[in-house]
Amino acid sequence: MNALNAFIRRMAVLSVLWAFCEMLLPEGRQRRAVRLTVSLMMAAALLSSVTALLPASAERVQESFALFRQAEGSAAADRLALQATAREAEAFLVRLAEKAGYDAQGSVWLCTDGALYQAEVRVSPKKGQTLLLSTGQLRQKIAQALQVEEDRITVSQTVGAEGA
Repeated sequence: MNALNAFIRRMAVLSVLWAFCEMLLPEGRQRRAVRLTVSLMMAAALLSSVTALLPASAERVQESFALFRQAEGSAAADRLALQATAREAEAFLVRLAEKAGYDAQGSVWLCTDGALYQAEVRVSPKKGQTLLLSTGQLRQKIAQALQVEEDRITVSQTVGAEGA
């Protein structure tokens, strides 16, 4: 809600600025230049505010887990929904590992209520890239992002990879 209030305030201030500039400037080239500048500022503020209102990937995964804990429905629909949530969580784990400098593959297993049962990430260092996190730190980061106990997360390096 706080982000929405900031968005509304920012748009109001920019609208007042726009109107003030419109009143002060004479017709001609200057007016067109100011209109272009203020229009670009409005577009930038709108885009940055809209992206701030969207939830982050980790929050979407957590919300999906929470929804499936509460949801009731047919077994087939529940299974499909759990599979989709597991795939989204796997993609999230892979993105985290890639940001840390690894090539990665992930697997996620969920309980029937949607809670995380186990997550496994298999990593190997990317060639020519410095690792930003060790496998232990990556495991902690994943557990933190998903808000689960660390023992539910397994991060393993492929054979022949450098130790981290």
